[in-house]
Amino acid sequence: MKKRIFAALLVASVACMAFAGCKDTEQPPKNPTDPSGSDPVETFTPKPVDGTPILFDEGMEYYNTAPSMIEESDSLRYIVYSVNKTANQKDTVFAARKAEKKSGVWEYGEKHVILEPSASGWDKGHIANPDVIKGAFSYNGESYSYLLAYQASDSAAQSNYNIGLAVAKDPLGSWVKVGNAPVIEYDSDGYGAGYGVGEPSLMSYDDEGKVYLFHSMGDTYSTGVYVAELDCSDLSNIRGASVSNAVTTHGMTDPGQAVVSYCDADFALDKTTGTLYTVRNFMPMATVKPFLPLAVQVLKMPFADLYKIGAEWEVVETRINDTDLSTEENDGWERVYSACFITDAYGKVTGSALDMALSVTSYNKTSFEHTFYQTITSYIVNVED
Repeated sequence: MKKRIFAALLVASVACMAFAGCKDTEQPPKNPTDPSGSDPVETFTPKPVDGTPILFDEGMEYYNTAPSMIEESDSLRYIVYSVNKTANQKDTVFAARKAEKKSGVWEYGEKHVILEPSASGWDKGHIANPDVIKGAFSYNGESYSYLLAYQASDSAAQSNYNIGLAVAKDPLGSWVKVGNAPVIEYDSDGYGAGYGVGEPSLMSYDDEGKVYLFHSMGDTYSTGVYVAELDCSDLSNIRGASVSNAVTTHGMTDPGQAVVSYCDADFALDKTTGTLYTVRNFMPMATVKPFLPLAVQVLKMPFADLYKIGAEWEVVETRINDTDLSTEENDGWERVYSACFITDAYGKVTGSALDMALSVTSYNKTSFEHTFYQTITSYIVNVED
């Protein structure tokens, strides 16, 4: 395996615990009629809504998490997310849905399973955290309009992750995996057994084949976010994958933690103002099950500072948590994590508001028993000029 080269242009974050932030967020649901969670019988039990409305309901038997969403027009969106293939099991696949705005309300269409683990090879064990973008890509003589990045491992251990790519002509159609190897590889020989590389976030810089690929990296001792500049115009000859630069953590703080845990981040660019936005899991995580982050944080900095030593993030929203996601009827979601910006098809945003999709879940408020029913909701952040 080739060794990844991390250019020390920026300061990487170091966590006290290697996996404090980089961890799998998909959890097997429990069928309320079968507390053991071992019965895969197909049923439909509506998800209880503990906070803001959810985008769609696949029932308690399925987890929905790690969304990626692009907007093709004012009335058309696509969402790609992680979901279990089989009811009440942890067998993650990627699904996509088309959303159309009708009478001011987004209506989500049927689920299309678009990608699964391979029968053999580097991504046969587990796949997670999809991210999609539009562009112009060529692979094996075919032209494609959509690129998807995802993390995967070759075993059920769900560690030593790598990042791969897939392409499609239609987000709901047939996706083709690129090659038989990852595009960003984790050097387990050099860094030791660890989380690996994952949680990708794509952003185009020419609206064609060149992209920024942001991603997390967690080894035995540290976790941080890095960025690689890839030319994916010809996916048979991807350029730029051998170098990833660390993204600064200056300006970030995590309550009660001496060192920031920067991971599970999404990115978007406002080309009009030249502003780069990031949303990340805000630590620490909950101390009772489900062991997931309680909030996410939104920050910004000039895009021109991305590679500047000592560059500093400015906080836009310190935390988005259960209070923000409450309604008159519901207290709010107790776990808020794995958020994404709802961007245009190329990862760009404009205007004074940031639309977001967030992964959320809760627990039994009376018994405090572990109850997973992960789902996806939305939130809008107002951005100051």
